[in-house]
Amino acid sequence: MRLHKKGRCSGGFLIFIKSELYGQSIVLKSKTQFCRWIKVKIEEGDDLYLGFVYIPPMDSNIHQYLDYELMEMIQSEIDYFNELGKTIVLGDWNARLGNMDDNMNIDTDFDVDHEFFTSDWAEANIQERLVVDQEFNTFGRELIQLCLNTDMRIMNGRFGNVSSNWTCYSHSGGRSVVDFGLMNISVFPDVVEFQVGSQEEFSDHVVIGVKIQIQNQIKEQCEQWENKVDVQKIYKNGRGYKIRPEHHERFYQEMNSIFIKKQLDFVKTTIKDQNANILDSIKLFTDFLNVVSQTVFERKKHSMNREKSGFLSKKWYDLECSLLAEKVRTIKHLHGIVSPQHREAIKGYKKLCKRKKFNYELCISEQLRSLKGTEPKQFWDLLKQGFEKPKLGNIKMQNWFTYFSHLAKAEDDEEVKIKTHLSIPELDRDFESQEIREAVFYNLKLHKAAGIDGITNEILKWGLDWFLDIYKTIFNELWKQKISPDSWNEIFMIPIFKEGDLMDPSNYSGISLLSCLGKLYSTLLNNRLYNWAEKNQKISRWQGGFRKC
Repeated sequence: MRLHKKGRCSGGFLIFIKSELYGQSIVLKSKTQFCRWIKVKIEEGDDLYLGFVYIPPMDSNIHQYLDYELMEMIQSEIDYFNELGKTIVLGDWNARLGNMDDNMNIDTDFDVDHEFFTSDWAEANIQERLVVDQEFNTFGRELIQLCLNTDMRIMNGRFGNVSSNWTCYSHSGGRSVVDFGLMNISVFPDVVEFQVGSQEEFSDHVVIGVKIQIQNQIKEQCEQWENKVDVQKIYKNGRGYKIRPEHHERFYQEMNSIFIKKQLDFVKTTIKDQNANILDSIKLFTDFLNVVSQTVFERKKHSMNREKSGFLSKKWYDLECSLLAEKVRTIKHLHGIVSPQHREAIKGYKKLCKRKKFNYELCISEQLRSLKGTEPKQFWDLLKQGFEKPKLGNIKMQNWFTYFSHLAKAEDDEEVKIKTHLSIPELDRDFESQEIREAVFYNLKLHKAAGIDGITNEILKWGLDWFLDIYKTIFNELWKQKISPDSWNEIFMIPIFKEGDLMDPSNYSGISLLSCLGKLYSTLLNNRLYNWAEKNQKISRWQGGFRKC
């Protein structure tokens, strides 16, 4: 918010919202850039409106360029949100209050309008503030006027000694109280504590914080967020496996091992048995593939905790930075936080961190440049490290199911009637080995996610020479009986957030993960039908989409 100065970045707001509250929080628009508002939805009772304020110092040039009175603008917004619910405002007001009070005992020499004051504050039994800063300025008088006009009260000094500490320290040794928290009468019963932190190493200001208890609505929503079901508790292989290039050779070694050979011979014998149930045979083969996968690959695990990701996780922060930070802390204890030695140590520490971060990002850029066009998989894996994890609202599982089920449902409930035609030998014949080989070789793409059975395209493709007879037996039997396993119709639905409200399922695109073995069977059917339709000119020559060159 400050005008840019040489060698110094301009100020602004950084607002972080806990993941548990992200779905219940909405960032609201403000009439001024010096104030930001967040609405926290409460299912029962008034919503909570949190305001964050920065008032530039009185000698700042910014006030000359404003075409409105900043305090009056903020006061109007507080009045507006007071009508909607509970209000709390925190920020750097650059106001010094001295002994001025914000209740009925205020000095009458100041021009304060008392007609807005309500007796609710007296009934709430709010104690007088503990004051450590005896100085006052013009912004302080304006802040007192704002409090009385909006029926707000200052939290500093009203919640024990820890709430009345100094909030700003200068390098010259000066200190003041210019950061304040304001609360509405409706919030006072919910305020558990208000704290002013201790002196900081990297900032003139300290941390101020307020702890609020709002019934049990948010707490219940947080419990719903944490009450997630691990995928592997439902489908033991549902997350698939981590596959790397070096696993290719290891796969061949395992397939030639005595144990795997015996298992494979048993599977082939059972599947080729004419009395065997085809669905049981598919399950047996799937279990065998998972045994091989567990031996060769590393199983993916579902993390219930949110780990730090991206370049913001400070991967550039190494031992040298850590040792210098420890040295800075030692100098602070020996010489004090406002000493020249400490200031020089801080400058050196910041300079080192800046250089480390620059070199790290430069190294990443060079790696991306070298991988671009040659190693697309590694390129995208490295690139996505610099992005945040996908956002996901705290939406109930039933709401997800209802929404995506509605998308897949036909407009009417009438059953689709399939017209029967004469048999076409070219389409009804059994699948041949060469036909299956071409589908596996040309159509199966690697580095694709697995379905609920955990089987990936890598193991289907790498094991073609061993599994070809099994593919042929299974697919031909399914084609003859005109059936399909239910497990091939079950999907993982991965919601990808687009934009808008995180709590609205319609703002998500669903990505369906199906069984790779089932998709191979579908590919065989599609290839046969497409080739027949092209050969017999059943597709209009005006259709350009979904056609092979």
